[in-house]
Amino acid sequence: MMGELLNMDVVNVPVHDGLQASATALRMAARITGRREALVSRTVSADRLSKFRDYCGHAMAIRLIGYDRDTGQLDLDELRAHISDQTRPSISTTPPTWGSSSCTATRSPAWLTTTARCASSA
Repeated sequence: MMGELLNMDVVNVPVHDGLQASATALRMAARITGRREALVSRTVSADRLSKFRDYCGHAMAIRLIGYDRDTGQLDLDELRAHISDQTRPSISTTPPTWGSSSCTATRSPAWLTTTARCASSA
């Protein structure tokens, strides 16, 4: 049925399950780069973090990174402190699971990307 809806011959779980898609992305990044440590923002939902630990935990270390409690934005100083030669994939949720009233655009250091952040109150 999903294959018909998406006009695809084969459909795997990550195509229509956001939690599994995120976990699969972490595993793929680790497999491709050979690095076995993922940095994950503490703003991800408990369900998503549980899926990461279940699907990725045996293959990689998952390190949680803090955030600014007022804006929900990732703590870049803590992120920098945790980056190592084994770090590759990282995941952050914007807006945070609980929502935020901020709307900003930030340009992070070169090793990150420019991110637009808009959130409405939860």
